[in-house]
Amino acid sequence: MLVIRERNWDRELMGVLGIRPEQLPQLGDFQDGIRGLRPEYAARWPALRDIPWYPALGDGAAANVGSGCAIMGNWALTIGTSSAIRAVVSPDKVVPPAGLWLYLVDSSRALLGGALSEGGNVFAWMEKTLQLPSLKYAEPQVAALPPDSHGLTILPFISGERSLGWHAEARAVVAGIMTHTTQFDILRASMEALAYQLRAVYQQLIQALDMQETEPKLIASGGALLSSPVLQQIVVDTLGTSLYPSNEHEASARGVALLALEAMGILPDVGKVLPSLAAPVQPDAGRGEIYQQAAARQWELYKTLLGDISE
Repeated sequence: MLVIRERNWDRELMGVLGIRPEQLPQLGDFQDGIRGLRPEYAARWPALRDIPWYPALGDGAAANVGSGCAIMGNWALTIGTSSAIRAVVSPDKVVPPAGLWLYLVDSSRALLGGALSEGGNVFAWMEKTLQLPSLKYAEPQVAALPPDSHGLTILPFISGERSLGWHAEARAVVAGIMTHTTQFDILRASMEALAYQLRAVYQQLIQALDMQETEPKLIASGGALLSSPVLQQIVVDTLGTSLYPSNEHEASARGVALLALEAMGILPDVGKVLPSLAAPVQPDAGRGEIYQQAAARQWELYKTLLGDISE
């Protein structure tokens, strides 16, 4: 119901729904902090008596800032339980294309991106339900398999689809299982399938922000991604760009702290705070070509079952 460009409630939609302005909360900015506690709480917590309190902030927005992705050239790629790619943009200059979302961090920053319902939850489900080995222990065997050597095509939608098609009713599909298919084949194919979905979001973002000639800096976060060098390499090869693993393991908490310091005037600009990053993971063009062909095969299966979202 929020009109982002106007920073106001959508009057037309309110009229349709029969909602009056006074029924909705007052809109504010992250910098609109308040000080003080009610007397009974001030007596209980005197140390917090004059501490400023700021509005709640979304986890994705906080993680972007905390991982060093508070400027447009740095994009956050996260694979935890689920997955996402997010870029900070000017809210007045970007219209989100189909499949992506846009929401405010504060009055001068917005997040453009796409999120997947799947991530580490796919591997956790396989370990629990299919009795596949934990990726932590299967990493060497999975790493030894050549790219797309398993003959499998997977749609990893165990929790429905978010970006780009937003099919809540979508279900996971594993096509191509044969008698010689191994548990490590299924694990590797699942990792590759996840990377293909992220590739679709990445390409949509590149097009939306007209960055075909200027490659963004991808900063990696999330337990599932940071704990798996194999998954990092698959994602890098599939996207065809370098990936910088973040050393900030509590990015969301760090992001909130940085924005609070900025709001208090202690920190001039959170975008100028340099992140702590590990050495970049570099793409391999040969493997990338193999993954592009496999991603096209996944797209054909997607269209067969869910339709062509590009039309």
